Amino acid sequence: ARAQAIARKADYENRKSRNETNRANAELALEVANLALRQYEDQEGGTFQIQFQNVAMNIERNEAWLEIADRDLRAVKFLKELGYKTKADLQEMRLTAMQAQNAVRRSIAQQKALLNYQYKRTKNELEGNVESAERLLKLVDGNN
Repeated sequence: ARAQAIARKADYENRKSRNETNRANAELALEVANLALRQYEDQEGGTFQIQFQNVAMNIERNEAWLEIADRDLRAVKFLKELGYKTKADLQEMRLTAMQAQNAVRRSIAQQKALLNYQYKRTKNELEGNVESAERLLKLVDGNN
């Protein structure tokens, strides 16, 4: 009887320790999930804001490149008419202008994808992680 009592007490202590560990893990998972969501949505420097600012900067940089390429193309056309530039020079500048135009379009498409799809998907995933962690904590609490 004494051995059974010792075994039951050891089993109880083990279960108690496992429950405390499970609760601590569930609390940590919830805290990390909430932190990830706040970090993503922080308006003053969260992950999404940084991504958005990077894309906006790419758009501005590519638009500036396009303006320069268009100006250079007009200059090369003028110089070709005067005989100072060749047809190959003109074609090269046209290619540069087309590359700049494509870069602007790509960066605008990236911004659209970030706003319309990636933001929503990531936010839903992070909110789902929070909800899952909350359910896990309730489950752990219910088993104690």
